[in-house]
Amino acid sequence: MDSTTLSAVQERLASGRGKEAVALLDAASHAAPNDSRLAHDRLLISTLFGKPGDCRTALDGMTGLIDRLDGIPTTKEDLAVLSRDLAEVAPLLLARFGGEEFGMQIPPVAEQVYRLLSAAAALPHDHDTSLHLAHARDLIWTYDDPRAHTTRYIYRPRSPHTVQIEPTNRCNLKCTMCPRTTAMQRPLVDMPIEDYARLLAGWSWARPMFKTHVHTFGSTIMDFSWPGFVKLFFLGEILMHENFVELVRTTHARGAAVMPMTNGALLIRRSIRRKIVESDMTGLGISLDGIDAASYEAVRTGASWLASAMQSLRCATSLKPQAADRPSRCTSTRWSPRGRA
Repeated sequence: MDSTTLSAVQERLASGRGKEAVALLDAASHAAPNDSRLAHDRLLISTLFGKPGDCRTALDGMTGLIDRLDGIPTTKEDLAVLSRDLAEVAPLLLARFGGEEFGMQIPPVAEQVYRLLSAAAALPHDHDTSLHLAHARDLIWTYDDPRAHTTRYIYRPRSPHTVQIEPTNRCNLKCTMCPRTTAMQRPLVDMPIEDYARLLAGWSWARPMFKTHVHTFGSTIMDFSWPGFVKLFFLGEILMHENFVELVRTTHARGAAVMPMTNGALLIRRSIRRKIVESDMTGLGISLDGIDAASYEAVRTGASWLASAMQSLRCATSLKPQAADRPSRCTSTRWSPRGRA
């Protein structure tokens, strides 16, 4: 990569314009398709700042380069460095594009990553480098699907990226579709903060950290974190937990993102809204389970469409200006006999 392009990429990354850096590295890689270090950095930056399509293109470029290595003058040391770097970036790549993120389906790249790691493993390596590659490839589970007559590649993280925790089973409503209303026999309690902290302490994705080489920028080692995601939700109303602000702060202190799910009825209370802003939660999910007064009140026993649902949404909207300096994310779900609306 020439010095002008290198400076441009560095400037884009320093100013938070990662997508532009991806585009510059794509162009540089086309001009120097046999530069293994550039190919690695292109893959890494595409993983961090690009879209699934950018990552697929970078994966294709790296796989093609490995297939051409027989005709490229390369030392054993260079091969080992390249392979170890691939083993380091693969978990990060899979974490972002290999399965689900915040409950949304992301186009999988597990097959491409598996083939790339397999191609790298076929190169002559020392024992330690081979172990690094095998360890990374073990994140992908393969099986033959006889019905589709194909091999499936499934990303299988060693620890789930998203966990759902029920901090309380107390609730302010008695919804007809909820097993809590008719079947739950457990005593009504809030989970102690100490127990919640112990749960997070046993979850490896509460504070993930990746250290990987970025050769293009002076062979430096850069640290990247990719937080896990905690969903506070099940049979109870999270806003009734006496210390729900502390739950959120404890999650953030462990390095994870957190989004409570609420029926929204308690958002009409100013004190609750103030606590939500103070907690600095990543997002707030509101379950409406209705599309009008009739469908909502048929299942939300104890709540009113106008006084609970509509007013709670207006109150949730009012939270954004109060937390203008913080990232905000608010989602809502609605249910009807015909399915989600």
